[in-house]
Amino acid sequence: MEWLWSWFFALLAALGLQNPAPPDTSRGPEQNGPPAVAGKWGCGDDLTWSLDKNGTLTISGTGAMWDWREEEEVPWRNEEHKIQKVVVEEGVTSLGDNAFAMLYLMETVSIPESVTEIGEDAFSMTSALKEVLLPDSVVSIGETAFMGSGVERVKLSNHLKKLPAGLFFRCENLEEIFLPTDLEEVEYPCFYELKKMTSAGAGEGYHYRLDGMKTLPKELFYGCRELQEVSIPESISSIGIDAFCDTGLLKVEIPANVTEIGDFAFSENAYLTQVLISEGVAKAGLGVFNHCPKLEKVTIPKSLTEAPFLLDNCPLLTSAGVGDDFPIQLGELEAIPIGLFYECASLERAELPDTVQYIEPLAFAGSGIKEIYLPENLKVVYEEAFDGCEALSQVYYSGNQNQWKMLFIEPKKEPLTKGKIIYSKS
Repeated sequence: MEWLWSWFFALLAALGLQNPAPPDTSRGPEQNGPPAVAGKWGCGDDLTWSLDKNGTLTISGTGAMWDWREEEEVPWRNEEHKIQKVVVEEGVTSLGDNAFAMLYLMETVSIPESVTEIGEDAFSMTSALKEVLLPDSVVSIGETAFMGSGVERVKLSNHLKKLPAGLFFRCENLEEIFLPTDLEEVEYPCFYELKKMTSAGAGEGYHYRLDGMKTLPKELFYGCRELQEVSIPESISSIGIDAFCDTGLLKVEIPANVTEIGDFAFSENAYLTQVLISEGVAKAGLGVFNHCPKLEKVTIPKSLTEAPFLLDNCPLLTSAGVGDDFPIQLGELEAIPIGLFYECASLERAELPDTVQYIEPLAFAGSGIKEIYLPENLKVVYEEAFDGCEALSQVYYSGNQNQWKMLFIEPKKEPLTKGKIIYSKS
């Protein structure tokens, strides 16, 4: 008889009449299969979801939401044509990977203070979504969370320290985003191909809102070629490495409250024409404005004591000196920084301020300098300060010949010593 019972149970299984085993929730949501709409169904160990007749998807319970590898695995995927609004209730602590991706009719989402994490692609490709307000409880957000969405306005949590790559990739409708006040790191490309985002500053009217920020971190706007205008707020004390590298900026004014500028912070800006560095800015990193092909006017203050290769390879800069008549306006500098005019091929004339005592290595190296005015206060010309300056033919010195001989010029074969020396005093 055992064979008969075995045959009977096999027949029931084949016909789907045998009682199914309960769903396995031990390894996440993908084992549960897609639940029906009616009633409440699981989307986390202690979370449920429901969808009403008005198209409102409600997430209830306590704890974290599950993550899904693909948007097709999300339990409400079969109802995407009905979902117009998402309400996440207090108690939910995270929104999972791909949770609301591709919900093309979703117009609004409500996120409570209990949420601390938002997963990768959580809101990607949500074309009808217009506004997102993240509570300050959110401290982590995943890559491409809003990629390709229709968002126009976003308020990020002030306690987000890192913005991941692709967060707003190709959000072409985005017009305003409030950046976190605690922001420390931005992964490239976070903001990319945002066609309407052309300005940054604090207050109404700017697309990137910098209100309350203390620092502009590394690579913040790297590659944002649509960005044409920036007004750096008084709250900013430092600008990070590559923060504005390869943007569309036309003019830059760095206020006195900024005490430090990172390496290459404004380098490779193809359309940048004017730079004003205010008195009070003390330190600029390596090549802050290097390779800016249209840069024509720069103001350098007395306070700037460290600025290696500041204007490296800026081909349109023609002369430097004190006063408005010069494209490069020099403050009462004590030293001409290392590599300041390195490879500035069009720089033909320089009148150094009376306060200059040192010309540091490679300061004019590779430039097109033809004539230079040196103050009698000058003490040292360091090695290779004029390396490769073969066009230098006129050297005007405000002291006399004896004072010139006391100058320490290292080494003596510098082009500076080969040109004609014209003394102001006998």
